[in-house]
Amino acid sequence: MVYLRGKVYWYEFRVFGRRYRGSTKRRNKQAALSVESVTRTKLLNAAQGVPNPVSIPTVGEFSDTFLASVKVNLSNSTHTLHKVNVDCIKKYFKGRLLTEVSPGDVEQFKMWRAGQDRKNGEGKVTPATVNRCLTTLKKMYHFADMMYPGIRNPVKHVKFLPEPSGRIRALTLEEVEKYLSHAKGDLKDFAILATETGGRPMELLALHAKDVHLQERFVSLPGTKTQKAKRDIPLMRDASEVLERRIAKSKTGYIFPARRPKTKNQDVMHESCLRKGHDAIVEKYFKDVPFVLYDFRHTFATRCVQAGCELSVLKGLMGHTSILTTAHYIHPARQQRVDAMDKLESYVQLSREAAEIEYEEDEGALYGETITEFEDGTTFIERHERPPRFPPQEAEGSERRQTGIPSK
Repeated sequence: MVYLRGKVYWYEFRVFGRRYRGSTKRRNKQAALSVESVTRTKLLNAAQGVPNPVSIPTVGEFSDTFLASVKVNLSNSTHTLHKVNVDCIKKYFKGRLLTEVSPGDVEQFKMWRAGQDRKNGEGKVTPATVNRCLTTLKKMYHFADMMYPGIRNPVKHVKFLPEPSGRIRALTLEEVEKYLSHAKGDLKDFAILATETGGRPMELLALHAKDVHLQERFVSLPGTKTQKAKRDIPLMRDASEVLERRIAKSKTGYIFPARRPKTKNQDVMHESCLRKGHDAIVEKYFKDVPFVLYDFRHTFATRCVQAGCELSVLKGLMGHTSILTTAHYIHPARQQRVDAMDKLESYVQLSREAAEIEYEEDEGALYGETITEFEDGTTFIERHERPPRFPPQEAEGSERRQTGIPSK
């Protein structure tokens, strides 16, 4: 039998005269009865020597296994992201088994997560935050299917929330110069390095003097995602000056040492330390066209393409594994699109003119003739004038012209 004890149901029964009692960790009575039945069956099988099938863990139990796998196989930043999402998943699904979560439950979880307040800002969490949480749950069930064959992924048929295009864009040369004229200290140096190396924020903030090679004029970015992210970037003049100056002043060897060491990272500065100054500049000088710190990386990629850099080379500079990813970082300016259409229009016009000249050079191609001779010696030549090769509109019909030429 099952009975309510506090907020959850407990089971109690006897097998071969021995009493068994425990919590089902379920608030629903039908679910508690299922747990009791499974527990009783396992005990009977064990007593009779029948092997039990592999037990299905709860969402909370399996999420710890999933995080352990992520920590071994993926980067620290990816592990941190999944850990934050797993905390929300545990909080909502609590003691439910992996097999008890349905697509409807995931839909309810999506709405619950979307209704939560932001921790570091005003308003509700963004659709992107909700979608990243759903992605973690989806990957967790993919991993569960590998360990427990037959488990269906309840996130598979759940529609993700639409995400706005956001403010990601490339800055113009004038905007970068304007930003640097108002930025100071760490923020200004970071902006110069991000614009001239294309490094990710945490790659640049984690730079150490041993990663910088001023004589050879290149910097080794440590990478924060994949093995491809570790790369050497040639240094431009302004970036070299910034690195040389900051290395001379650094006591720890780090390019951006932490001013106030915190438990999160005691050695280097965090991106959030720059965000306050950046937001103040954007609010005052770029209110109509705001942008984020990551846009400096997009600016670097766009400038490289404008300078004639091939995508295969840019892929290596950006630390990407696919050119398709690199293409997302390229933002052609409006004038570039106008210039491209002007080139296309000129090409089409020149092609038309060349075809017309070639067509008119051969008179036989311009006129068709029919010659008729009569008994009195008169010859009639009938010419059929053909329409132009590229008529501005549909031709109404060919005109005929007859000329009487006396025969000699």
